[in-house]
Amino acid sequence: MSDFGLHPLLRSFYEELDPQKRYGILCSYLAAIRDPASGDSAMAPGSSGVPSPLPRTGTQQSEAIPERFRAGEDSNGTGEAQEAQTGPAQASKEGAPESLAALSVPDAYRIELFNARFAASVGSSLFGTGAKRRRASGSTGNSAAPVPAVPGEADFFLRDFLTLLSIFKNSGLFPKRLKKEVRSILRNLQLDDRPLQDKACENVLYMEIRNAVRRYFVTCHDSSYGRKFLGMASASEEERESLRCKDTWGFSFGIADLLELAEEMETLCRAANDEYCASVPDAESLPAAYRYYGGKHAGRR
Repeated sequence: MSDFGLHPLLRSFYEELDPQKRYGILCSYLAAIRDPASGDSAMAPGSSGVPSPLPRTGTQQSEAIPERFRAGEDSNGTGEAQEAQTGPAQASKEGAPESLAALSVPDAYRIELFNARFAASVGSSLFGTGAKRRRASGSTGNSAAPVPAVPGEADFFLRDFLTLLSIFKNSGLFPKRLKKEVRSILRNLQLDDRPLQDKACENVLYMEIRNAVRRYFVTCHDSSYGRKFLGMASASEEERESLRCKDTWGFSFGIADLLELAEEMETLCRAANDEYCASVPDAESLPAAYRYYGGKHAGRR
């Protein structure tokens, strides 16, 4: 994955698939940037206390978070980092640590995007509105910095992918009427206009989407994926791989082509393409793989 020169903990954050582990890594990152002097040496790649970028499969356990960040101690053993490790899950915006109030725009957006994707407060309504998700993200429009929220069980990015795929497969004779719904979904994914105005925020969105696409791919390897004959027969590995490719193309390039939204969906399409190519090393591109598997819309890009 292209990491845009990220801090080592952020590379691990985007490689990890488990939401709870990602939450822990994000809190450790916030603790590290509170004390750069101690964090620089502690977080150097290859050092004994730092998680290296995690395996792409997402099935192996995360390496240990540095003890002083997990235990709430800084490099001097004073315990000052504890607030950044344990406090964000419960702190209000008004009570956010002073250092968090000075977060960079990309870091603030990173936290809000993570909160919105796994927002526990929206979990009671699978089809929670974008406004609810934006509120749950911690984005209030004031100067207070967002803080990481303990993730819920739902992954709203995956839900959005499946909704886009359903729209693509059931678009009917007049698909253009669905543009408003698709644009609403895109708005939910990006939260606001920051990715359109700030290249660093666009990169944050790209990496979060890639993480979600990789998590989607994990579900595609389950034996229940692509079952045939009313679910009574399992699909072969080749059939599942073909369906994975077609479905991924459907909720990215497919819907973008169908509704002429290529520009608005560029980040989603790029993330889906890059993650698919990373999972199939000899793949030229996702559209090329779609044509290889004989997609019904193979004439499209």
